[in-house]
Amino acid sequence: AAEASAAALQERVGRLELETKALSADKERGREQVAKANGKLGATRKALHDAKRELNACRKAKSEQDDEHAQQVASLEEENAAYTRAVGELNEDLAQSMDEV
Repeated sequence: AAEASAAALQERVGRLELETKALSADKERGREQVAKANGKLGATRKALHDAKRELNACRKAKSEQDDEHAQQVASLEEENAAYTRAVGELNEDLAQSMDEV
């Protein structure tokens, strides 16, 4: 009975050793997967940071362009108003000249 019990225990020890090796291998694969995932995460974070920086630069450039366009429009509106006044004055002068003739 003792020999059968010892054999059963030996068999159990063997199975547990195999299971331990398998779990150790799984653990190592898990570490590799975590390291790989961390690498991908780092690359993704860097790409996200770069994309945000590029987006902010685009927004800034667009804002500056919008400001420049607004200044151009204001300048053209002022120029148009000056021409309108000049044409009005010329029309008045023409009307006076016509009255005098």
